[in-house]
Amino acid sequence: MLSRLCPDEYADSVKNIDYRGLLARGIKGLIFDVDNTLEGYEASVPSEATAAFLLSLAAMGFKLCLVSNNNRERIETFNQTLGFPAVHKSGKPSRKAVWRAAELMDVPAASIALIGDQVFTDVICGKRSGTYTALVKPVTANDPWMVALKRIPERWIVKYIRKRLKK
Repeated sequence: MLSRLCPDEYADSVKNIDYRGLLARGIKGLIFDVDNTLEGYEASVPSEATAAFLLSLAAMGFKLCLVSNNNRERIETFNQTLGFPAVHKSGKPSRKAVWRAAELMDVPAASIALIGDQVFTDVICGKRSGTYTALVKPVTANDPWMVALKRIPERWIVKYIRKRLKK
């Protein structure tokens, strides 16, 4: 049971993931959650630093896709300057989110890394889909009430994950 909750990697930020290592593993596509993974919920557009970071990953040869449980308007507005493929109202942890992103990027799920801030949506979705999973610390502590409730048991899981990944 806990194996479905344990990501392949845990990092303090999306910027602390070893992307060159992912390329060496055969990862060709990156799926990014948006809210509290790339920017806080209150950010309607990506910061210049976030946009530059994502564009640098594309320049490295990765295909990128934004996948979010948030609504169409939110994701289209956020993605307007980036222009990456995007899936809104994805239904994570449903595998359909990854299947759609894989289709949009033309990359098989086994060659994709899913990067997000939530165990119960992002990690489970990635594990169920056969992707590499990376869990990152949330960008801010400001979560909507439903996410805040999930963070309570998630804290225990993250403690376990950090111990397990250090071994």
